[in-house]
Amino acid sequence: MLKDTPHGERTLPALQRLIMDRHAGVIHWGLDWDEATQRDTQQDFAQSHRFCEILQQTLDTDRRFANDYTRRVGIYGQSDE
Repeated sequence: MLKDTPHGERTLPALQRLIMDRHAGVIHWGLDWDEATQRDTQQDFAQSHRFCEILQQTLDTDRRFANDYTRRVGIYGQSDE
């Protein structure tokens, strides 16, 4: 969708953020254009801290699913590999 679209790489994320902020939207993890933040996760999902605890302490103790996205949205800390 972005290919050959003038300014698409900066317009679509800006539009996504505008809609999210104006209408209290929740970013779908599969449609995130590098806009989701840890603050978004904490605001949108009241029990996100509990999910992160369970994931890190039980389901993914070796941090296999830690990546740029999961660190950016606060599922894993910045220092996790």
